Amino acid sequence: MQRPVSAVSSRQVLSAVFVSFATLMAACETSAAGSTGVAGRAGGATAPARFGDVLEIFSKPTHNCGICHGSAPAASNGGLQFNPSKREDAHTALVGVMAGDTRQGKCAGKTYVVPGEPEASLLVDKLANETPSCGARMPQGFMPLDAMELETVRSWITAGA
Repeated sequence: MQRPVSAVSSRQVLSAVFVSFATLMAACETSAAGSTGVAGRAGGATAPARFGDVLEIFSKPTHNCGICHGSAPAASNGGLQFNPSKREDAHTALVGVMAGDTRQGKCAGKTYVVPGEPEASLLVDKLANETPSCGARMPQGFMPLDAMELETVRSWITAGA
């Protein structure tokens, strides 16, 4: 008996499955070798972080920025008040705002977040450096941000905050 022309052999099916699997694995390796983007977003090009990504970091129990900065401005918190759970208020308190004259006065006149310029931003200085240009490293009394979290903050600022 002759096989119909449209019939496919088991060997051909297995071969097609193997080629598909190999192609998929190669694509995954290329993606893994490339950038995963900030805050774990996948993609070929690095996606800039969003303010929501930054607030998520600030709200982590290991950092908990809201404990000190969620209350009324005071010399003990550098005069910076923002509540990570209130997105718009937090953004307004950070972006383009200069630090006021605090107890030590060393940070007065420095801008918390300079859109497009993470290294000119007081926020990055305070989060990234063991001995920032003024005051103490943040978050004070909690775990410092890890490299990926710092990159998320920098990416958000670089993208224009």
